[in-house]
Amino acid sequence: MTTHQILTGPGNENSARDPVPAGARHPVRVVLVVAFSALVTTLNQTLVVPVLPGLPARLQVTPSVAAWLVTATIIAGAVAHPVLGRLGDQFGMRRMMVVALCAMVLGSLLCMVSDDIAVLIAGRTLQGLSSATIPLGMSLVGVVLEPGRRAAAIATVSAMMGVGGALGLPAAGLISRFWGFHGLFAVSASAGVVAMTALLLAVPAPPLRERARRVDLPGAALLTCSTVGLLIGLDRGGEWGWTNALTLTCFLTALLAGGLLTLVELRRHDPLIDLRAALSRSAAAVNAGSVLIGFALFSNFLGIVGRLQAPAATGYGYGLSVLATGLCLVPGGLLAAMVAPLSARLSVAAGPRVTIVLGCIVSAAGFAAQIPLGHGALGVLICVAAVISAGNAMVMAALPALILRVTPEANIGVANGLNALARAVGMSVSSAVFGIIMTVPDGAAFVPRGTFDAFTAAGGIATLIALLLFLPRFLPRFLSKRFRRGATGG
Repeated sequence: MTTHQILTGPGNENSARDPVPAGARHPVRVVLVVAFSALVTTLNQTLVVPVLPGLPARLQVTPSVAAWLVTATIIAGAVAHPVLGRLGDQFGMRRMMVVALCAMVLGSLLCMVSDDIAVLIAGRTLQGLSSATIPLGMSLVGVVLEPGRRAAAIATVSAMMGVGGALGLPAAGLISRFWGFHGLFAVSASAGVVAMTALLLAVPAPPLRERARRVDLPGAALLTCSTVGLLIGLDRGGEWGWTNALTLTCFLTALLAGGLLTLVELRRHDPLIDLRAALSRSAAAVNAGSVLIGFALFSNFLGIVGRLQAPAATGYGYGLSVLATGLCLVPGGLLAAMVAPLSARLSVAAGPRVTIVLGCIVSAAGFAAQIPLGHGALGVLICVAAVISAGNAMVMAALPALILRVTPEANIGVANGLNALARAVGMSVSSAVFGIIMTVPDGAAFVPRGTFDAFTAAGGIATLIALLLFLPRFLPRFLSKRFRRGATGG
């Protein structure tokens, strides 16, 4: 079966003899379980955000140390995406999803029984590994379901990122209010056990697409060093100073490890990452566009949250609590969930590039509307943010389908993992930029309104540049096809 057929299905006379996918008999059950697993891990990412302001006093640490409870999770997830994706290609997607969920449960149990900051950071690091469940789940449904159902299934799993992002803050706020800090991790551990059990009982294990080989440990170690150095530098650079020795050391480590990774992987017969495929024109454009989409995605989230929580005295803020802020994000998450299946249908009918380009246009229009409309009535701001979320959801739902088309079949897992890593890098850059612009100027009481508008504009510009990266290959064929149909009356 070709890479294109993974998404659209075989289209020749031999297709009748192709084996029926393992999940074809119970497609709804498979999609629900994989989507639930993705939702659980997405909610886990924002688990401690509502209680983070009070943790330094409770744990007797500085705010910068407490912030590692979020930073460690993001970095661990970024490393886990390509590594577990490659292991999924070699040893099975479902098996690696279970490993990722098991790490989440163990990390939750560690955090549930301790107030020691070192133990909590270790537990949050283990929890961060579980975010690889999302790209693994997309790859899994792409091979266990029959061709006609794959695009919708992938879109549904992808939509859980938007739903989880919208529901995470209010859900965590409510749980911590009723059951306290450790109650958050008890709920997380319970949800992880449920997801693991359902995955093992309800989702069939697909046949391996390649013979399991020796794990590329040098590649995994170098990729880890490069990713950790880059993300720590981006995350902590604003606090340490961008010319500080620690920040520069992180970036230098990332650069050296990345260079060594390139040399090592190009010489191996069974590399962790097939760099020749990953750096091909199609794959490189997709991942570069995904960095920009990650930047825009987080720009929308950080910008909206910043406006909602800024004091009303600023003239642009609404002074809302964390719980109220989370509730304001719910409409965007629900709209994203509604748009995802429609995006899947469009991807099947017109191709995933068309869906991605349309999603970028919708998102860019939302960013443009937010500048003049984002300082008025609260309901208007919520609606504009929901439009941006809908556009991003279209893009996120179609990206895995596009990856399936430009990636060799044996590398689907690591390709989805690298794409998730690309989005994580974009999100980290967005967070670093937001940290820079949120510095209050000398003599001012608040961050100026124009600063928020500039950050919003940056999200829109990133979206438009991503659109250009996704645009070139499909547009001439798409327009030519439509022109021929019009000329023949079709």
